[in-house]
Amino acid sequence: MHQPYYQDPFTRRFELPWVRLHALKDYFGMVHILKDFPGTKATYNLVPSLLVQLEDYVAGAKDQFQEIFDRPAADLDFDEVQFLVRHFFSANHDHLIHPYPRFNYLLRKKNDHIWGAPDWRRVFSHDELRDLQVWFQLCYFDEFYKKGDEAIAELIARGHHFSESDKNILRQKELELLGRVIPEYKRFADTGQIEISTTPFYHPILPLLLDPQLGRVANPALPQYDLSFHWLEDAERHLSDGLDYMQRLFGKRPPGVWPSEGSLSAEVLEMMNRMNIRWTATDEMNLEKSAGVPVQRNSQLVVGNPEFLYRPYMLAGQETRVFFRDHYLSDLIGFYYQKFPPAQAAEDFVRKLKAIPVDAKKELVVPVILDGENAWEYYEGSGREFLGHVFRLVEEDSLLDTITFSEACDMESGVLSRFSAGSWINGNFDIWIGDEEDRRAWRLLALAKAALDEKYRLLSPEDRQEATRLLHVAQGSDWFWWYGSENYTPDLDIFDRLWRLNVQKIFRILDIQAPPELFKPVASLVRAEDIQVIQPVNYIQPRIDGNITHYFDWFGAGKIMMAFGGGAMNIAEKFVDQMIYGFDPQHFYLRIDTLKPASDYFDKGLRLSICIQAGGELKKISLPQEHPGVLTGIGRVIEMRIPFQAVGLKDGAIFKLYLEWDMGDGVGRVIPPYDYFPLLVPDKRDYATSWLV
Repeated sequence: MHQPYYQDPFTRRFELPWVRLHALKDYFGMVHILKDFPGTKATYNLVPSLLVQLEDYVAGAKDQFQEIFDRPAADLDFDEVQFLVRHFFSANHDHLIHPYPRFNYLLRKKNDHIWGAPDWRRVFSHDELRDLQVWFQLCYFDEFYKKGDEAIAELIARGHHFSESDKNILRQKELELLGRVIPEYKRFADTGQIEISTTPFYHPILPLLLDPQLGRVANPALPQYDLSFHWLEDAERHLSDGLDYMQRLFGKRPPGVWPSEGSLSAEVLEMMNRMNIRWTATDEMNLEKSAGVPVQRNSQLVVGNPEFLYRPYMLAGQETRVFFRDHYLSDLIGFYYQKFPPAQAAEDFVRKLKAIPVDAKKELVVPVILDGENAWEYYEGSGREFLGHVFRLVEEDSLLDTITFSEACDMESGVLSRFSAGSWINGNFDIWIGDEEDRRAWRLLALAKAALDEKYRLLSPEDRQEATRLLHVAQGSDWFWWYGSENYTPDLDIFDRLWRLNVQKIFRILDIQAPPELFKPVASLVRAEDIQVIQPVNYIQPRIDGNITHYFDWFGAGKIMMAFGGGAMNIAEKFVDQMIYGFDPQHFYLRIDTLKPASDYFDKGLRLSICIQAGGELKKISLPQEHPGVLTGIGRVIEMRIPFQAVGLKDGAIFKLYLEWDMGDGVGRVIPPYDYFPLLVPDKRDYATSWLV
């Protein structure tokens, strides 16, 4: 579990609420579920930068979202109401808003009035604003509390017309639940049922602290850049401070370290070995690069050389074990099974585990490692039913067993003569240094580091400690995650400002004028979101032949542009560039532009399902097979003409679209990885307001 450090270094207020809300929703329940499965062992990675903020909340710290919640609804001023309506729907719509009629009604009301930057005080009554305050807190409560806590269950059942005293109940229950998180992990760790590992304190990309040029080593396609430093002392402090903090908190030094974003290099492994860290882990692609041997998978994506992947390794001459996660199995849980009934998904996962060929004389360890919190927002019931089915099936199966990573260290280890630096995202560091925005931030950070080193001896012990802490906060990976075009958040302005404030505060402590670049955004704050949908402006009737025959064929069409790339969360490489779509009075037209000729993918046995959900009914059109009334062309691109009646569309209809790529085993890549593309069938009035000349 991980969150960046959200505290404003000047005001000491937390600017974003995600430590608190994710602690409410997942951190407690993710380990508490094991009470029903005493035969299941697991390893939980807890990042110090998250835990220290959680401790602050329990001690009384607040974020600005809490301050808006605390205000009586009738006393909210214009800016506070604008903030409330902008931010208090920041929850998964399918699983945290739509199941609750009042919350869903408030969202629909917002959407009905969203155009024209309204004064929301004129749209929502005080009663509705108070209900919004309550529901944003209430929807994030843990599933165990929603079902088992009398006060929380009563508020959910009542659903609306909440009072200020109801808000007091939520405050008390929130503090109670936040206070139970750390003790619950300690309780399970003390029994030996779980192992707790950790990460460098503020979640830096250690290989880049030691050598920023590893960005180009891991991906030679990156342009040359002028960054050069070796911040060994900082890297060691991140590790040692994290281990010391965890020992104070849990009474035991973690034996293992999950490096931030699975980022390892030979020098990082040497450092871990010097610090007697027993094990670490990363992604299978880094094993392939280091050993020069591919992980072989058959048409069902079952590993054909399991003795290669499913074992611990050591770098020659060292003792620290390195585990390499099964990328495919991990991402099935992280990004695919959310769309399936929990029991069916669990059965499929266990079936895939048992399909791995096993030598009866050897034991294999299959590392399944994934994000500990973000995935569960996209599962019904926060994924508890799915996890329960998985744990039960594994406990009941005589061929399978769960162990901790420390227990797996006792298995026979392979030896690597070299280690190829990389992360669990595409085996490189592009996310954190591949964009000019990333490198701009690194240059500013290098200026702050040089200034601190120069004046360090002149500072008081208190100022040394605080300036070093701020530097380590600014070295965290999350700031660089959001810089550049790879990822997007609507809170980019907040992340960018927080990063700059931390670096500004270093110069303030040093009594040096900060560089002027620190007072303007590092990020370009006006850019496309992960998925940008442009509506069609006219009827179209393109030729359907699988080739981009003529530009005007799709003139006036809408466009779906996807800025998300391949990553740790993606099962397959990125192969869809964009999608073009439009309508005539009776048909839905769709063009899928692939990076390689579309026919090449199908020649290799891949299959595509176009999934359209309208009016609650899901329809799938699978290619390349033929469907009555559907015209399809597969060549350089994929082109389709789909009758409205085949998928339940009509003028004015709002529908959901997503794609499933089948790689031969019934499971593949889902686009988009989260949720759906929400599309609208325009009616004649819509076209009339945006006609083309």
